[in-house]
Amino acid sequence: MDYTDFNSKIIDQWVKEGWEWGTPISHEEYVKAQKGEFRMVLTPNREIPRD
Repeated sequence: MDYTDFNSKIIDQWVKEGWEWGTPISHEEYVKAQKGEFRMVLTPNREIPRD
């Protein structure tokens, strides 16, 4: 197993366990983002300013 396969398996496990940074967005959130309505977060408590 190479490192990319290993990393993929680990991250898949984290997502199954509820890892918030691996949770996909909903279709509704996707549609809003296409219209410019989104928020981007770098850390659990810090949102990036829109400008």
